[in-house]
Amino acid sequence: MALTRNEMAARAAAAEASVSHRHLRRFWAYPQGRLGVITWPAPMRHRLFVRYNYWWQAHLLDCLIDAQLRAPDARRRHVIEHLPRALLVRNRGTLVNDYFDDVAWLA
Repeated sequence: MALTRNEMAARAAAAEASVSHRHLRRFWAYPQGRLGVITWPAPMRHRLFVRYNYWWQAHLLDCLIDAQLRAPDARRRHVIEHLPRALLVRNRGTLVNDYFDDVAWLA
């Protein structure tokens, strides 16, 4: 049995809420910035972003943009606008890293 468009949208919204609740965390002293912790439950080193995964951040941003296209929301838009800035701060002022597929995904 195929899902209706409303059922698919409801499932997408539930998945987004779960990921956002578990993984989006305020980033250091950047009050508007959020990054995604890479594990659940997240050990302290992940919650402090001592260790983070660049690809995971790019994937998270991609999913948030997809959700924004599906159902626009001002709070989500704020996260989308500030996540790349938080990545820039976390990555010491650059979006470049040693893994070009990560950079391409983020683009």
